[in-house]
Amino acid sequence: MMQVVEDSESLPCFSEQLSGWASSNNITHKALSELLVIMQKNQISVPKDARTLLKTRKNTGMQIKMISPGSYFHFGLTNCLKNLLEIFSKQVDVIPNTIQVCFNIDGLPLSKSSTSQLWPIMVSLFLNKNVVDVCGIYHGKEKPKSPNEFLRDFVNDAKHSVINGIIHDDKYYDEQIFAFICDVPAKSFIKCTRGHSGYMSCTKCYSEGTFKENRICFPETEGLRLRTDTLFRVKDQESHHTNTSILEEIPGLDMINSFPLDYMHLVCLGVMKKLINNLWLGGTPPYKLANLQVQQISSMHLSFAKSISLEFTRRPRSLSEIKRWKATELRCFLFYTGAVVLKDHVDSAIYVNFLTFHVALTLLSKNVNVQYAKYLLKYFVDTFATLYGEQHISHNIHNLLHIADDVNIFGSIENFAAFPYENNMLFLKKLVRKGDQPLQQIVNRIFEQKNTSLSNAKKNKNDKFPILKGEHGGGPLIENIFGIKQFENIYLKKFQLSSSSESNNCCMLKNKNIITIKNIISLNDKIQIIGQKYRTLEDFYKSPCKSSNSTKFDMASPRTWTIVHFIEDNSVEAVPTKWINGTRCLWPLLPPEKLGAAIRRQEFNTHWPDSPVRVLRNATFGDYATARSKAKKAEDFSDLNSTDPEDEKIMDKLKIRRRVLKKRVLSSEEEDCSDDDRPLVKKKMALKTLPPPPLWVESEKEVNTSFDMPIQDFDSTEALISPKSNEENNFGTNTSGTELTGFKTIWSQESVLSLRRTQENTPKISKKKEVEKELPAKKSATDNTNCVCSSSAVLFNIQNILVEIKATVDSLAGGNASRPQEHKVDILKKSKINFPIASEVDLAAMELFLEEEGNYSALVSFFSKMGGYNVYEFIKRCIAPLLSDNVAIDYSYLGRKGKKRFDKLALSKAILESAEIANIAKTKKETETNISIWLRKARERKARAMAKNNNNENQ
Repeated sequence: MMQVVEDSESLPCFSEQLSGWASSNNITHKALSELLVIMQKNQISVPKDARTLLKTRKNTGMQIKMISPGSYFHFGLTNCLKNLLEIFSKQVDVIPNTIQVCFNIDGLPLSKSSTSQLWPIMVSLFLNKNVVDVCGIYHGKEKPKSPNEFLRDFVNDAKHSVINGIIHDDKYYDEQIFAFICDVPAKSFIKCTRGHSGYMSCTKCYSEGTFKENRICFPETEGLRLRTDTLFRVKDQESHHTNTSILEEIPGLDMINSFPLDYMHLVCLGVMKKLINNLWLGGTPPYKLANLQVQQISSMHLSFAKSISLEFTRRPRSLSEIKRWKATELRCFLFYTGAVVLKDHVDSAIYVNFLTFHVALTLLSKNVNVQYAKYLLKYFVDTFATLYGEQHISHNIHNLLHIADDVNIFGSIENFAAFPYENNMLFLKKLVRKGDQPLQQIVNRIFEQKNTSLSNAKKNKNDKFPILKGEHGGGPLIENIFGIKQFENIYLKKFQLSSSSESNNCCMLKNKNIITIKNIISLNDKIQIIGQKYRTLEDFYKSPCKSSNSTKFDMASPRTWTIVHFIEDNSVEAVPTKWINGTRCLWPLLPPEKLGAAIRRQEFNTHWPDSPVRVLRNATFGDYATARSKAKKAEDFSDLNSTDPEDEKIMDKLKIRRRVLKKRVLSSEEEDCSDDDRPLVKKKMALKTLPPPPLWVESEKEVNTSFDMPIQDFDSTEALISPKSNEENNFGTNTSGTELTGFKTIWSQESVLSLRRTQENTPKISKKKEVEKELPAKKSATDNTNCVCSSSAVLFNIQNILVEIKATVDSLAGGNASRPQEHKVDILKKSKINFPIASEVDLAAMELFLEEEGNYSALVSFFSKMGGYNVYEFIKRCIAPLLSDNVAIDYSYLGRKGKKRFDKLALSKAILESAEIANIAKTKKETETNISIWLRKARERKARAMAKNNNNENQ
């Protein structure tokens, strides 16, 4: 009898396990029924039919309602929210009293051979967005004809739950309809607005599209008027609406801000795919890439496959397969691999344009310095039009101007991406096993999974992290410590680290130090990581901002060039240090121009032929221009620092000559330019020159600049950094301890690159705009006929006000305690010169004024506080209020083409000095170049002002 009781108690458990297994693995009813029959024959008490075991619904067809031209089943929003709360409650300790709910609605074709399609309404909690449930689902040969009829049941449920709330486990929760995360076609469908091909289709602003080259484009980027919920509901722009949406009935729903721009469709499948597929591969010169460039990029991209960590679900593919790339692959290219593979393989203008896009989206993905990211996206759209043409400023490109505003509301762009919903689409599609009655099949399968406790238990599983796996006994250990267990893998909530995998053994600590994991050990229930720290961290790029600002580094060895003596032909040349392997050196058989480019860019190919060489002493340099110039001396001395007569005798005997590369003479401009600034690919049609991107501006509020990684999961984990003798791998030796968040790290006594973010002296751009808005904007009738000098005078007064405001703020903050109380701008007023200077006489008086003691330093201080978006903007803000175009037109910076020299003026020297103080430019030459550009445009500004005055007089 006891055995029978034991069996009766175990049978329900076995049945639940079996039904959970069948449901989670999508086992067909036919296969499961056959298995049950076999079990019964072996005296196992189970139901005979799969439908009994899985508790399949019997009246599904009766609950399906007809919605033209298909059918619809509604699961109920309240039931879905209770299921989501049940799952979420097992993952967190406390659930907020107000639950924010997100929805996704999109079309899903069931097959390529028919028009059969699904339109599911999916729901998730904003705080647990990766768990998705289905609220309702439509099936038909076409999408629903009436969005309001399709959404009627959903809206009724939403109104009820928003007003009455949700009760779960005897606790009341308020509900907020937080966001509808949809692509543009679905969003326009449910909101009853124009689609992406409409003239008034932008959901965020009133920008009107223009028809150009057989397409609708949105070239306008300035002065965009934003939409509001109130004006949307009254249909103030009737051409934007096609009907009144039933969604407007939901209480508290903002018809503008509650519909964020889904970055999966907008950025990844939209902009990124357009760049690669439509422009770089399928476009027209000069921006279309040559076949050789495509092959080089694809080859390098494929080589990253072995370095991609497990968190990336797909490995890199060739550009030839771009039409089949998924959104995750495009996301990986945008955030990680693109900046690497495009460098040195595309024109510098294309690369800079892409980098601004890459940096902006990186900042938005971490919700860091959103305002600067917004400036970068505007720069990207403006330069996109310059490079590729205004006709390519499509609906997606235009919407990049608004995505930063959604980040200010919802946080990181990952918070309002459609990736979780797209993953659930695949799950729904797999539930259809045959072509007949697909909606009934999906509904039954969903209810079967909800009825199985095992499948729900898998969703609710909450493992305790970190988890150690792969015990071994062959890794490095800590000396004189015993009882240590060694492991290969450590699993955390969001990622995995491994000491045995090259693609998963590298990680960044919260202090931005990067380590390579050599062993994972456990001692007294504490996890410790033995690893090595990279000693050298360099910025991978410096424009539009330093890559360290977005936590991206180049951890390779510093780029150096070494002068070697080629023994076979008795010649010398400067070559990349990494080409040298002992007494052999690579030397590719390339034309002189390509050979020079390969040396400058430090290209590397192990298949290149090599030659015997002798490395000269003291002949390694950090830049190629210096190495080339020093190679001349190497014709005379084997040691570049030597004065030994023996060396002179040896070299005279050898009669060393320069290699063939000597015929390629570097211009002075080429020597001054860095490798990153020079166009790397020659094209038959030159691309247009781009203005410099916006300078890095620190966020006005403190933000967390670390990755969204659960480092806190290492509560009982320590990281130990061990020494390594081989310095070629750039690992450091560590001997002293420093406590990090969740890590106890042993640091090196050697100097490590300190990554500092220099705080710009430039005033915040957003603040500047606010001040300008507050300034009075009165305009009399006579103002319309004012000349350019009068406009510049107004600008000069505005600059004075801005400087006075900043001086007052500094004074109140105690920053000017030791400075004279007299404002620097008063020094210019003391000069009694009418600004802007309109004659040579006044300019000469200004020069005399600056010769007086204290006046020059006062002007430098005045200029240094001007600020600006970039170097050119800074130059314009300095010179334009002081110097009229009537005078500037007679000057060039170096006095070329018969003009007067501006660089000899004290005014020019004051600008250069102030730019250096403000840290506004990387080099002095950059400031000089922008001064030259401003002077060169004087004629154009004067002509534009005269034309404007003539129009005003005619009116």
